[in-house]
Amino acid sequence: MVLGCVCNTCNQFFGDDLELFLASDTVEAVLRMHHGLGTECDSKRLRNQRLTVRITKAGDWEGARVSLCCDPSMRKLRGEPFPQVALRRKNEVKWRWFLESELDASSELQAYRTICDVQFAYPRDDSTACERLTQKLKQLGINNEFKTELFEPSGNPVEAWAESAIDDVILRGVGKIAFNYLAFNYGAQFCLRDDFDAFRNYVRRGEPPNAGFVVFSRNSRKTNQEWDTQSNGHTVILGWNADNNNGIVCLVTLFGHLTYHALLCSRYSGAWFPLATAHSFDIRTRLIVRLC
Repeated sequence: MVLGCVCNTCNQFFGDDLELFLASDTVEAVLRMHHGLGTECDSKRLRNQRLTVRITKAGDWEGARVSLCCDPSMRKLRGEPFPQVALRRKNEVKWRWFLESELDASSELQAYRTICDVQFAYPRDDSTACERLTQKLKQLGINNEFKTELFEPSGNPVEAWAESAIDDVILRGVGKIAFNYLAFNYGAQFCLRDDFDAFRNYVRRGEPPNAGFVVFSRNSRKTNQEWDTQSNGHTVILGWNADNNNGIVCLVTLFGHLTYHALLCSRYSGAWFPLATAHSFDIRTRLIVRLC
């Protein structure tokens, strides 16, 4: 909506280096697919650099790590296991899962060098996974008395827990959304004010890193407005900072999950003016509503 305010080079950078990860490596990305808002490109697996999905349903699969993708209808999420091993000692009830990449000589694995039960889980089309996992266990001196091979979870719905690490790339991606919203409402010339230099440098170049320009919480009360950001849809609110009326802040809530607080400037040098703009997106009706 603000392509006219951003040069092609910057727009390409935002798409490749920020938005790509925000849309594919966060809990918000999972919610996007869950609500049927994905595209054909999203039918591929979500990234798993920041995103962790574990099965929580009791049984043999509990605790296993899976990657997610959309089915062809783009309306259902499907899980596929990573190559991994579950270990359980004789006095234990629950399995402890280790990804293939985690099968090293760590102290946690040393506790399983006595006789233990073993489960293998891996994608059905990975023909060498069982052999690889077996060899790694042998190298660790783990003797498996009982071994079960698992493939994909059953076709029935399975409970899972998704969590993601939120680093500077994700925060800058949200900051780009907030700054776009400022440009959409007040124009490119307004956004070129010196007041926003620090925030622009953070979003575009990551300078300085971990600067605290964008933070997140479940508390939506960071502007002097009273709108509720905790809905199932998206909400973007722009206003004066409730902690300091000289600052401008934008709240971004995606799928009602977390509220990100983007401090666009800590001290606005121009004349005070009424600053209160908000929009929401209803995921059921697919409609954008202006709140103010």
